This record gives sequence, structure tokens and C-alpha cells, in this order.
Amino acid sequence: MSLGHTSAAAVCALVLAALAAQAFAGQAFAGQATSDPASPPSAPMGGGSQTLPPKYLSVPGFKSCLSTQSQGTYQSWCLPRRKPGQCPAESWASLKALKGDDALPKCARVGARPN
Repeated sequence: MSLGHTSAAAVCALVLAALAAQAFAGQAFAGQATSDPASPPSAPMGGGSQTLPPKYLSVPGFKSCLSTQSQGTYQSWCLPRRKPGQCPAESWASLKALKGDDALPKCARVGARPN
């Protein structure tokens, strides 16, 4: 597969979405009950039509609100301590309001790279 002119941020978003889908699918096999009755039905291993994307992807302008940080051999999105100047206030509030598995990790260091 050739990425051509795909930006690093777009590739990162795709990788994170795939990782989140795998993690979500690994919570339980399809048809099995989970320990949390309020949790959504799980997707079959390997994804499928029931696999849900991370909620931050639906926040308008999320890329302008996030930074990236190194996680071993890859880069991941992180939520900076302060709202970046180009980040819309509504988007910042939406990203900060995400809870549990939907929440983005806080940037571990001040030197995290803004997008």
C-alpha cells in the first residue's frame, strides 16, 4: 500500500483508530456478556461492521487541539495541559469531557509536539 502524500497526522489517526478498534474488539467475543451491562456490544475479533471508531475522531477540529508524543516506536495523540490557540473552544471542551476508555491520554511532557 502506498501512502503517497498522506500526512503523518492522518497516518497516526488511522493507526490509533485501528488500535482502538482492536482493543475494543478484544474486550469480549461477540455474543459473550461483559462484566459491565451498560457497555456496548462487542465486535467480533478482527473488527467488522459493529466496530466503533474512537469518539475524539467525531470532534470537529480535533487535530488542532491535540499534540503527539512518542510511545516507544510510534507517535500517539495526547491532550495538552492548555488549549492550543488554534483549537476551537467547543472542540476543546468536547475533548476534555471524554471519559473512561474514550478519554485521550494527557501529554506526559511539556515538549509534546503540537500538530
